[in-house]
Order: sequence, then C-alpha cells, then structure tokens
Amino acid sequence: MISGTKRMLIDRRSFIKAAGVPFLAALAPRSLYALERADAVFASAFRARDGSYGIATVSERGEIIDRVVLPARAHGMATSRATGTTVAFARRPGTFFMAFDPARHREPIVMHTPENRHFYGHGQFSPDGAILYASENDFDGNRGVIGLYDAKNGFTRIGEYDAHGVGTHDMTVSDDGRLIVIANGGIETHPDFGRTKLNIDSMEPSLVLLDAATGQLIQKHTMPDRLRQLSTR
Repeated sequence: MISGTKRMLIDRRSFIKAAGVPFLAALAPRSLYALERADAVFASAFRARDGSYGIATVSERGEIIDRVVLPARAHGMATSRATGTTVAFARRPGTFFMAFDPARHREPIVMHTPENRHFYGHGQFSPDGAILYASENDFDGNRGVIGLYDAKNGFTRIGEYDAHGVGTHDMTVSDDGRLIVIANGGIETHPDFGRTKLNIDSMEPSLVLLDAATGQLIQKHTMPDRLRQLSTR
C-alpha cells in the first residue's frame, strides 16, 4: 500500500499529546493497540489498491493507525512543531498541497499554486508555525522559487522568494527561523514535457541560503564542474 515517497518519523508521545483524547477514543481497537505498542509512528503517503491516495500513520511494525484521504499522489510532508498542523505536498509536477490536523480538530485545507507554478514536493514551516515555505517551479521563467503561505490565515499565498537556481527540491528552515536552506537540484523541467530532464548537459546544482525575513540571498554554493550532474537533494 505504501508508495515510494518520503516518510516522516514522529515520536509516539508527541503524537499522542498532539492528537488528544477525542482522536484516541475514535480509533478502532486494533489501531489503538498498535499505537500503544509503538515506540514511534511514521507518516507516509500511499496509493491504495483501488487507486486512491492518502497519508497513513503507521507503527514501526507496519500496522496502520490512521489514514487521511488526499486528492492525488503526494511526495513530501512538513509538520509544524508549534501547532501540530501537517502539510502533504503533491508529487512534481503537481499543483496542490493539503494541510490537515492529524487529530481531526479542523477540516483539511487544499491549496493550489498559481497557474504558472507547480510544487516540487517539499516545504517547511517557520518555527512559530505562522508561515509555510514551499519549493516551487516557475516553469515559464525557468527558475525555482520558494512560495510563502500564511498558515494562520487559511494558507493564503502571500508571496515568493527567488531560490537562485532551478530544480528547487528539498529545503529547511534554521532553528532560529532566520535562514531558509535550499537544495537546488539544477535540473530543468516543464510540465509540457512531464518529468523529462531538459538540461542535463548544462545543469547546475547548488545549495542556497536565504534571509527568511526578506528573501535576500546570503550564500550560494555550486558543485565543482566534475560533479555538476549530481543533483542536489
């Protein structure tokens, strides 16, 4: 059932604390037993046998604890330590993410990129949970961007930063919230050509540091020429 997408490890005690009593009370006895025996739980995107997609919370033994339905296939996830909100990002070149509360206290929110963007499947919250940063492709401009979404206002898109590279993939935010750390894979793609790599001969992977408050470039590190076809992930 579980597809080959990114998985996220969650400490069992943290998961139970975030979920709360109502969520635990609603679990089937088999799922509750699996959670009680687990040292940690994993969240992973999946494709079911009927072709539907979702996020499953499973024990380290592979026992399913809970599922959340998604509109299409997902790739990576991000969870806010401040609020517990989790976001699942569409697999490239998908255009949606779904924000949901694992404890089901709030209805999921599905958001889409602007018309000329798609997600690269990754993102990260600011430490206070107020802003969601998402790696995106400005495919007509042939550049990676970091989309900014207001997590306290229905995940409204409030702007973007230039990622100073193409093929913007995984990313993170420093613990103090001041830096965005970006892995630019260097591979050009365009949804008109599916997942075809369009610039293998000239690709330029890089690691970029941005000021999280302004989007200003702080540092950019590229691979040496002999390693430039090793896409940064």
